[in-house]
Amino acid sequence: MKAFLYLLAIVLVTSCGKMTAIDPLEPILQLRFEEAENADIAELTDSIGFIALDNNPEAYFTDIAKLSSNNGHFYLMETFSQKKGLLVFDVEGNFIRTIGEIGEGPGKMRRPTDFDILSDGSVVFVDRDLRRLFFYNSEGEFQKTSDLSFPALSFAKLQDGRWLFSANVHDTTSYKVVKTDAEFLPIEYHFPYAEEEKQIMLSYGNFQVAGPEILYHRPFSDTLSIFSETGDLTQQVKLDFGKETPPIEALYDFQKLSAYQNKVRYSYLLSRPVITEDYIVGMYATTFNEGKVWLFARKSSKLTNIDLDMESYTFKDIYRPLTVLNEKGIVSHMMPEVLAMEKNLSDIPQNIQEHLADEGHVLVVHYLKE
Repeated sequence: MKAFLYLLAIVLVTSCGKMTAIDPLEPILQLRFEEAENADIAELTDSIGFIALDNNPEAYFTDIAKLSSNNGHFYLMETFSQKKGLLVFDVEGNFIRTIGEIGEGPGKMRRPTDFDILSDGSVVFVDRDLRRLFFYNSEGEFQKTSDLSFPALSFAKLQDGRWLFSANVHDTTSYKVVKTDAEFLPIEYHFPYAEEEKQIMLSYGNFQVAGPEILYHRPFSDTLSIFSETGDLTQQVKLDFGKETPPIEALYDFQKLSAYQNKVRYSYLLSRPVITEDYIVGMYATTFNEGKVWLFARKSSKLTNIDLDMESYTFKDIYRPLTVLNEKGIVSHMMPEVLAMEKNLSDIPQNIQEHLADEGHVLVVHYLKE
């Protein structure tokens, strides 16, 4: 129960020119969970690796809002960070540097809610409150800012120099995704907000970039959208929970969904999924505090469910997938607190146990079978 509530708290804390509204693609790919096969994660995993992240004072963090694997580094944004924009680690977990400052004054951000790593290793943040992008070079030196004409929570830079932004519910365009040109002027809009969507949700990391694809999801929606590297909408995926699908107004307002807690069984996405060439991997929960990891094999169209014990953690499951390593590895996070909850403690290497006991954080990498 504690693990479930903790994960839920994490999720809840994230012109000019020609403008075109883009209708959703039809037909939408339906993932019918009533037809999903149950499996054990071991059946789908080639191997599991551990990466102990440096826990020296300069690299201290409490939890991860967003994690990106890029250019041979891990870029980590802390949940509710008060001082630092990003922590940068190498693939072995060694701390390298921080990038970005939070505070008042030139070059400092007020409330960064997302970041992206560009091809040259430079880093861009979006600041929700200031409606501004902050640019830093690969060494963490501040370069410039660019203002936006609309409030954005998250974004992805496209291969052709244009941008995708996830817009706040108060965006005057009334659309969830805005595509802009290289000068940040809107040119396309996707997915209009429904009249009932009044909640204000700070939802970190709505875009996940994997190779030539960009996955967009807004909790607690049951629909995923896949864009090409040039920002074209190529596919939509709907998670169909059958009779456990929540009423649409509950997906618009989580207060309404929570009213069904332990009364009526509904299922909903708990966190943003990740995408690889072979899989889409995510996590969903029910109003009875149950959890499942789901894996959709994109080549075979096979949908698999894996039950999670929300009362007792085990690294062998994929709790809250965060990013992809080397196109095959699904990366999740072990906090120091899970050491007391772990069901398979003897299977964890001794050095990793000692690192967790020393208040260190660990990334767990599941290398999935093709």
